[in-house]
Amino acid sequence: MKKNDNKKIFLLIFTFFTYHSAIAKSIPENIIGIGGDSCSSFVETYEAKQRINNGQENDVSKIVGIFGAYGDFTGTFGGFLAAYMMNNGDTKIPFKNDDHAMSLAYAVCKKNPNIRFIDAVWAMSESAFGKVIK
Repeated sequence: MKKNDNKKIFLLIFTFFTYHSAIAKSIPENIIGIGGDSCSSFVETYEAKQRINNGQENDVSKIVGIFGAYGDFTGTFGGFLAAYMMNNGDTKIPFKNDDHAMSLAYAVCKKNPNIRFIDAVWAMSESAFGKVIK
């Protein structure tokens, strides 16, 4: 697979999730779904996924639940970012890949555990475009 193919696949995934995350110029207060969860919930899920990746979690039912929640957070992030990009005419994804984007979301949420996950993604989107974050 070529390097550009990864970018196309990443954009395609983001575009797919757009239908789940309509975006206006501001985020509604009464958002439905995991985007309305607190950043502390995302931090907990992200850290649990890291324990799975490191072989520290072996309980299959926990693993399934963690991957489900992590997938929901990733889908919310991707959908929001795709909608943001379409509304603002951005054409380049400002993150190296989805793991990179989620690690940055983790850093933002770790510092701001009481804000909603979607608000962290909004702030990241607002500041990320115009440059590729490394």
